[in-house]
Amino acid sequence: YNAIRTVMTCTDDEAIFSDKGVVKAWESKNGNIAEINLLLINLLNKAEIKAMPVLLSSRDNGLVNMTYYSETQFNNLMVYVPMEKEFLILDATDKISNYRLTPEKIVNTSGFVVDGESSKWIDINDVNHKYQVVVALQGVIDDKGNMKGECAINCMDYARKQRLEAFAKGADNFKQDYFIKPYPAVAIEEVTFKNIEKDSLPFSQKITYSYPLSNSGDYFFFNTNLFNDFEKNPFIENDRQTDIDFGYLQEYLFYGNFTIPEGYVFEALPENVSMTMSDKSIQFTRIMSQANNVLNIKINVDFKNFFYPSGNYVEFQEFYKKLLNSLNDQIVIKKKA
Repeated sequence: YNAIRTVMTCTDDEAIFSDKGVVKAWESKNGNIAEINLLLINLLNKAEIKAMPVLLSSRDNGLVNMTYYSETQFNNLMVYVPMEKEFLILDATDKISNYRLTPEKIVNTSGFVVDGESSKWIDINDVNHKYQVVVALQGVIDDKGNMKGECAINCMDYARKQRLEAFAKGADNFKQDYFIKPYPAVAIEEVTFKNIEKDSLPFSQKITYSYPLSNSGDYFFFNTNLFNDFEKNPFIENDRQTDIDFGYLQEYLFYGNFTIPEGYVFEALPENVSMTMSDKSIQFTRIMSQANNVLNIKINVDFKNFFYPSGNYVEFQEFYKKLLNSLNDQIVIKKKA
């Protein structure tokens, strides 16, 4: 897998046939997605690892009609590797993901394994991998209302893939899109990155920041909803005709630690929150604990489904609105009398 994806360049990421043959593709070190994955199948079979083509339709291309199907419905050819209790789907055009991560564009869809008389349909469900983000935010506030701190962000599985694809377009653009534009009130002083090339480890980002708090008289206000993918609500339309298909499960963990200056106290803190959709498909919890001049926050947002039908949109939208409102609750501190 690594040998093929390291040396081959993909010229067309939507193909189920070879244009020039795998031999010429190998000689030129480029080819379409079908040619590159057929190369991988050949190598695996020569290594006595059973592998065969699987025809797929990417999520953008639409679902395949499994009753009245034709080759024109498919736009991807990947690699099916059966194992004792499960199977792997490999795409050797993906230069970022670990081989155990089901390719993002076809995860939780169906595919047709091409294996002569044993050809069959398979459901490509993946409950072991998620879009997972873990944020650890630390801030220290001085008596002038300036917060300085650090934030460590670890992105796993599909979050790792998406962020590294954005990072590959340029580190400066990445910083702008993820840390600067979404948070205009925060000054980003430095961003460092780790595990860019290590596909079995989280993509780590470490931020040094400063944040001038809003104030009114002896009161200062700050928002802890920083660097966690929830800066805006994408579900603001009251009517929706199409289903919501995230493609994968999602989980967000946020840990916050905030120290306020001597001579200040926390005003009444927002309450701890625990919310669940009626079908338990989304769960949100927020726990706050205060000890002297230190506030600790733990937040968990867990999407247990990847697909939400349009018929449930009213409840979904209301839940998402309450979720964003809770995440954006202000923390208030005031000077002791």
